[in-house]
Amino acid sequence: PPRSTLFPYTTLFRSLKKLAQQDVALYRKAWLMAYGETMGRLRCSPAQALTEHGGDLGDVPIELLRPLHELAAQGRWAETVAAWTYLSGRDEMPAGTQAQLRTALAQVLLYHLESENEAWQRLLEAYPLDPGDARVVGALGDALLRRGNTQAAASLAHRAIELAPESSDGYVLLGDVADRNNDPAEAEKWFLEALRRAPGYATGYDRLISLLGRRDRFAEGETRVLRYSEREKLVEPAVAYRVELALGDVYLQAGRREEARQHCEKA
Repeated sequence: PPRSTLFPYTTLFRSLKKLAQQDVALYRKAWLMAYGETMGRLRCSPAQALTEHGGDLGDVPIELLRPLHELAAQGRWAETVAAWTYLSGRDEMPAGTQAQLRTALAQVLLYHLESENEAWQRLLEAYPLDPGDARVVGALGDALLRRGNTQAAASLAHRAIELAPESSDGYVLLGDVADRNNDPAEAEKWFLEALRRAPGYATGYDRLISLLGRRDRFAEGETRVLRYSEREKLVEPAVAYRVELALGDVYLQAGRREEARQHCEKA
C-alpha cells in the first residue's frame, strides 16, 4: 500500500518489529491488538500490511484473519463474520477496541446481511464498553435510522460530532438522515463535510458515489462520481474492486451497459 495510507502506522510497525525480537508473547498480544484496532476502523490497507509483517504469532489463527481485510474490501461480508466474532471476543483487546470490533460486526450484519436483531444485540454490547466512542454512537444512530427514527438518529449524529469532530461518523450520519428526509442537497453537504474532516476515510466517498449515481441525478453528477471514485481508490487502495463494482451498478442503472461492463471487467 502507498506510504501515505500507512503513514500513521509506521511507528507501530517499527515497534512491532523490535518487540518480535525481544518478547514473542508480548509481540503476539500487541500484533493482535493492532490488527483489531485497524480492522475495527475498517482500515484495510494497514491491516494487510500487518498480515504481511511476519513474526511468530503462535496460536493466533492467522489463516482466519489474513483474508479479512481483503474480503471486507471486496464486499464479501458473509465470509467475514467468523473473523469479526473471533476478534471482538478476545479478552486481551482493550475495551475501546472490543467496542469498535463489535460495532464493525454489527454494521456488517445490519447493512449487508439483513440481520437487524443480531446487529442490535452487538451494538448493545459495544456501547457500554466505550460510550464515548463516536463510531459506536454513530452506529447506534444508523440502527435507529433503519428503524425510521430520524430524530433520534440526528441527535446521536450531533453527539458523535461533539465526541469526535475530526471523525467522519457523525457527518455521514447527518447526511444519511437528510437523504432519508428526501433532501439530497443537504445530504451531499454533510457527506462533503465528512471528507473535509476525515479525508483518509472512504465512507464519505461511498455515500457520494451512491447519492450522485442515482438515475435521477447521474446526468448532472457523473463527473463528480468519477472524480470521487478515483479519490477513494487513492485513499484506500484495497477497496478499488468494490469501487469499480459500484460504478458498474451506477452505469447499469443509467442504462449505459457498455460502461457498466468496462467497470465490472476492471473489478
